[in-house]
Order: sequence, then structure tokens, then C-alpha cells
Amino acid sequence: CGETVETTPEPSNNGLSVTCMPNPANGLTTIAWDRTTSDPKAVFILWNTHGQVLRQINLTETSGNTSLLTATLPAGVYLWRCVDNGGKSAVGKLVVVH
Repeated sequence: CGETVETTPEPSNNGLSVTCMPNPANGLTTIAWDRTTSDPKAVFILWNTHGQVLRQINLTETSGNTSLLTATLPAGVYLWRCVDNGGKSAVGKLVVVH
């Protein structure tokens, strides 16, 4: 359970950088993003391994952070994708432990 999972997109040269920390998460994780674009709109989507969308968060700033409550999610592996209006995207996984 003490495993660390890297969530930085690889490579991060498309102008969009997103991380989830801590990862693994136990109750709460912070989504931090930084985009080099003039359009501040983007969306962060979290889904389970069955493809079911569980959370969708609109990001209205070019950079910042927000909290994601993971206490209500069952322990397991989740996938996320962040995409902006220009089509730039980052993907990763989030591990939830309890």
C-alpha cells in the first residue's frame, strides 16, 4: 500500500501538465494543472476501469489546483484524462486506498 504512482503525463511538452497528489490517495487528492494556452477552459474526467465516468470537473483557469474527494470511491485503480478546448490532453491513473 505504500507504493508511489507517477501521474505526470509523459512527455509533458504539449502545453498541458496535470498531477494528482497524493497518489495513492486515501480520502482526498489534489489535482494540480498548468496549461500554456490563452483559453483557460478544460475538463478533468475520472472514470473506473469499466469505463464509467465518476467525476467531471471543469477547470476554468490556465493553472491552479482543486481537491478531489476519494473517500466515497471504492479502493482500486482509476483513470483520468484532462483535455482543453484546443484538444491538448494529459492522461494518468489514480490509485485509491482505504
